[in-house]
Amino acid sequence: MPKYLRDQAIRNVKVDEALILQLDHVMKSRAALLNYEINPDNEEEKIPFLTYVLRFDGKGIRFFDVEELLSSFRVANDIERFVVSIESPSALSSNRNIGEVLELKLDQSIESNCYVQVTSDNSDWVDSSFASVLDIVSKNKTKHGWARSTASRLLVQLAGVVGAFLICLWASVEISPSINIENSFILVFLFALIVFSNIWTHLSQFINSKLDGAFPNIYFYRPGKEKYQWFFQGLVVSLIAALGLLVLNWLFDAIEGFLKGLAN
Repeated sequence: MPKYLRDQAIRNVKVDEALILQLDHVMKSRAALLNYEINPDNEEEKIPFLTYVLRFDGKGIRFFDVEELLSSFRVANDIERFVVSIESPSALSSNRNIGEVLELKLDQSIESNCYVQVTSDNSDWVDSSFASVLDIVSKNKTKHGWARSTASRLLVQLAGVVGAFLICLWASVEISPSINIENSFILVFLFALIVFSNIWTHLSQFINSKLDGAFPNIYFYRPGKEKYQWFFQGLVVSLIAALGLLVLNWLFDAIEGFLKGLAN
């Protein structure tokens, strides 16, 4: 096993052509340095393998040239994953159990599958490679993290609670007069609450998934391909703001009523 290892999760990054070209430049320089350290007598021989993997439109392709990668990157409809890696011959032959590896993986769907990892017996190469890649990635940070935060999930849940109360109250007012049984208002309210609670379990998952889709952890940006992304993001933000105001208004009314009750 390699003696040194450094890795870090990658969060909230925009991937565009400029970032890919910068990564290509850094990866080639790290591969050249590694080649010299492995084989100092033959600097021209490109021993480490630099490869790219792009998964898009339900298929994955391995590239060995950045221009070919960018051609597919531009025309792809839906990009799922981008991986760039350097592997020494010993790492390839041993399934990465020994040797040098530098890999950056960016997955749009699986947040835990986004990381940079470097392994080698040379601590200087590990530290410098790790810092070089991380420095480039950190310059392309987005502010999408709030959409997947605990606060946003809590806001969605509170909006569901307030909405459930109002809908059940409205249903009770409208339906209970037509039911000729004792305590019809309470019975209709409870029935509507049970129905809405079961619906909300799946509806909240749908809302959170759309929120994640509008503000992904890894945002693959192509000019002209993402023309509806800004509209979708604005729509989601507007809905969240409206729900937030509704929740706050309900809380303030509840607090006001409670304080008035105490005063009386």
